Amino acid sequence: MSCCIAGGSALVGSSFGDGRSEMGVKLEVFRMTVYLTFPVAMFWIANQAEWFEDYVIQRKRELWPPEKESQRQELEEFKERIRKQREEKLLRAAQQN
Repeated sequence: MSCCIAGGSALVGSSFGDGRSEMGVKLEVFRMTVYLTFPVAMFWIANQAEWFEDYVIQRKRELWPPEKESQRQELEEFKERIRKQREEKLLRAAQQN
């Protein structure tokens, strides 16, 4: 039994017409298995609730400690000053026109 592929070479029986050996096929199957297994395994690991709580949340707390009330207050005051400056600038521009 033979069939034709886009490149023009014919496949006969179970042998490959493009020169791939049985070892090459095994390597391709192995690589495809790794390509499919790795993302599935990472997804499974990342969705373990215990791991997420123990590792990710703890790591987040280490990297970004909770804000202090004084820091938050300073930021709010800064935003308010910038907003007032912007409003005054727009008001002056509107009065000039």
